Amino acid sequence: MNILITGASSGLGLQLAQDYLVDKHQVYVCGRTIEKLSHHFHHQDAHLLAFDTTNPSQTNTALT
Repeated sequence: MNILITGASSGLGLQLAQDYLVDKHQVYVCGRTIEKLSHHFHHQDAHLLAFDTTNPSQTNTALT
């Protein structure tokens, strides 16, 4: 299954992403900074996307 999780840098989003990765899903993790995402997912097979969901231009660029 392909899964997109926003807010994957901390809290519930981070935990959900880790759980789905353990179950071998294709997980696209989103956060505002690539550094935080890289820190949490550097040993996992997640697809990292850094953008601010409140910015339509950044969101469109990241998801196309």
